[in-house]
Amino acid sequence: MSIDAVILIVVVLLVGVPLLTFVHELGHALVAVFAVGGRVTVIQGPDPARARFSVGRLDFRMHGLPLPHQTWIGWAHWDESARPRRQALALAGGPAASLLSAAACFTGALASGGTARFILFVLAGDAAAQLTSTSLPVRYPAFSGQYAGHASDGFQVRQLLTVGVPHPDPALPAPMLRDYAATSEPAARVAAPAPPAARS
Repeated sequence: MSIDAVILIVVVLLVGVPLLTFVHELGHALVAVFAVGGRVTVIQGPDPARARFSVGRLDFRMHGLPLPHQTWIGWAHWDESARPRRQALALAGGPAASLLSAAACFTGALASGGTARFILFVLAGDAAAQLTSTSLPVRYPAFSGQYAGHASDGFQVRQLLTVGVPHPDPALPAPMLRDYAATSEPAARVAAPAPPAARS
């Protein structure tokens, strides 16, 4: 692989992974709005929010691009008083969005040529890795940074469908917790984040 190809992959991941993460969290949020009800908050990145806006019952807290890897971190929050099956639907919305992202990028790659084809294949691979890492019923290992110890979407769905409650997650990182607490409802479910391919 040429140095140009390596540089292109790095650039694509730095730009594309935050977008794929946002789509993953938006998948959680859109399903939660209809299945769970109430307000739903999407947070991306660990730093204090640089942009806050709302669209209907969706509240967005975007943390900008202080460091590329920080926008790989995403979370979705909703009221956890809903029935377990409704929460499970919201949790499944993230992996479903990643599946759609992977399929769209792969289909686009097949229909394209040259550099565009290469870029879309890279994004399709990352979306597929994101789908796999969030769907498997696991807890993220210690080297997973902000996600360490958190239960995956698949893990929480299994818990909800078998015992009626999701497995408790560690507390959110302090900056994100402060940001969320200012606008959230008292009880909220934290959807498992969407990790980048490099962390899977």
